[in-house]
Amino acid sequence: MKKSHRNLLDIILVGRPSRRATRQTGGGTTSNRPTTKTLTSYFLYSLFFQLLFVINAFGQADYFQQAVDYKIEATLDDEKHLLSGTVKISYQNNSPSSLDKIYFHLWPNAYRSKKSAFAKQKVRTRELDFYFAKPENMGGYRKLDFLSDGKKLNWKYDKDHEDIALIRLPSPLASGASFDFEIPFVLKVPDSY
Repeated sequence: MKKSHRNLLDIILVGRPSRRATRQTGGGTTSNRPTTKTLTSYFLYSLFFQLLFVINAFGQADYFQQAVDYKIEATLDDEKHLLSGTVKISYQNNSPSSLDKIYFHLWPNAYRSKKSAFAKQKVRTRELDFYFAKPENMGGYRKLDFLSDGKKLNWKYDKDHEDIALIRLPSPLASGASFDFEIPFVLKVPDSY
């Protein structure tokens, strides 16, 4: 790190230059008084960081987080390695815009295909047990649907990622509104990988 940058950090963090920032004066004594050039550099750096902070603070949109409440009822068949049940979800739109679709991550489908991101990661790290696994030892959803008021919702897997579902809502979900739906499922629990 350049000496001038270290001096700037000393002033920003401590409020004064450190001993490293002292300079030699006539007769071998030291002085903590910075030069005009150093003060100009500090001022410009300080101005730059303040401007960067202001741009960053005002350049971002308001933060929001969607609210999702869920209840899971499931049964495990440990001989067949199957988990069946229903997930009941209440999804609240906290975004400033209305929504006509919801993306839903289906984590267990990472074990469904040897083309998933999980499978590719295992190959990259040279852990090949999953890559050479028999189909009956792999996992993922065997049955899956999305329902609202007992009616099937229009949904599909993402074209590039079978561990992501795109659910089309029956009508736009306004900002602040909630949408209740349920997910009946049968999940094959994979071998340990």
